[in-house]
Amino acid sequence: MPAPASPVLPPAHPSITAQIATADSATLAALTTRLIAEGQPVSTLQVAYDLVAAKRPEVALDYLAARPDGATAATWRLRIDLLHRTGRDANAAALVARAAEKQGALPAADIVAAAYAIDRPDLVIVAAANHVIPPPDTALALDLARRADKAGRRDLIAMLDTTTTANWRAADPWLAIRVAARSKDTAAGLRAAGYLPVEQRQAAREAILTEAGDRAGLRSELLAHAAGSGAPLEQIAERLVAAGYREDATAVLRRAAAGLAPTAPAAQRLLYLMGPRPGSDDLAWLKQQSVQGSATRQRSWLACYAERDQPGAALAFLSRHPLADETDVMLMRLSLARAANNDAAGRTVLAALLDGRALSPDQVRAVSAAAPARIDPAQAAAITRRRVAAGIAGPRDQFDLAWVAWNAGDAKAAVQWLDAHLRDHPDRSARAALDGRRAGADRWGA
Repeated sequence: MPAPASPVLPPAHPSITAQIATADSATLAALTTRLIAEGQPVSTLQVAYDLVAAKRPEVALDYLAARPDGATAATWRLRIDLLHRTGRDANAAALVARAAEKQGALPAADIVAAAYAIDRPDLVIVAAANHVIPPPDTALALDLARRADKAGRRDLIAMLDTTTTANWRAADPWLAIRVAARSKDTAAGLRAAGYLPVEQRQAAREAILTEAGDRAGLRSELLAHAAGSGAPLEQIAERLVAAGYREDATAVLRRAAAGLAPTAPAAQRLLYLMGPRPGSDDLAWLKQQSVQGSATRQRSWLACYAERDQPGAALAFLSRHPLADETDVMLMRLSLARAANNDAAGRTVLAALLDGRALSPDQVRAVSAAAPARIDPAQAAAITRRRVAAGIAGPRDQFDLAWVAWNAGDAKAAVQWLDAHLRDHPDRSARAALDGRRAGADRWGA
């Protein structure tokens, strides 16, 4: 702690100067008294400073105590310094504490400087609270708040706030946020976040609410953020999921995925959160997507919808859809009819699919897999013929077609189908059947 600057004083008397380095405090005090009585210009304060310069702080302190004018306001700063130098910080703090209790002759700057010198800035706050010094300005208030926070003294920060209107929180918002968090004052923390740069405010507000355990407040904050123009909806949705608000996250992602294809990341995340059986709002949204945009986009969303609604309800919707007669949509309808155990609807769709419509091998496979459980024999035969024509026939398909031809009285066709089957799948049972069909054909003159 540097000594306070020496005021402009008359030079020490030569007889005192000669003894500064060696005389004890009592001797110097007595000499000072005699010289003053003789009318010599001797200053108690100057003698004390000379002792400090001579590196005799203990003697200087005792000298001031021995002089009648050694305890005045003029020597106060020097006494604080000397007590600190000699390791008597408790005594120095007591002097500063008394000065902070009520107004006196001491300059405010001296009280502040002395309190800082002995590392007791709390006494500055006390002095301000007692109106001994003026209210701290922003710079001083900020420093006092930082020191009080470091010491864990929330009580001092509360006292500081009663002494000044200086907005130290605006000068250091993160400090204000920490102080608010320790006081469990969420509202104060949110107000402090408003002083941060714009790009940091939202994250800070969410962190404050999370730290406070205010789930409802965090939900409101996230939803309000999502409502803003240009909000990062996917990120907000993830934070809602993390906070336990899955339905809200789904609603936010519906906005993010609107107009996109189902393969878009936002749409994929939305479909995952919807799950296999989404609620009515999600189903309504899926239906809406399936009637907007290009035909390709509509079909993609139709497939997503069809997988998630009840089969009967999905079948009814797809049957009314503008793309209902498109082959891939009809295949969806056929599959839904089977899942809904609606054989009549399945047979109707199947009849349309087999009525001269070109089908790829994969589409033929889909027709076979989704055909109604109870199917007309003619439709079953038509599906089998489609499998054969597409090159995806099963081991028994040609054999079954031979039986169909035989039962229809067309022995020649039956033999042809059996011949084809034997080429691909030679076995005794088929050969025996072929021999029998041939004999019958000969008898019928086929």
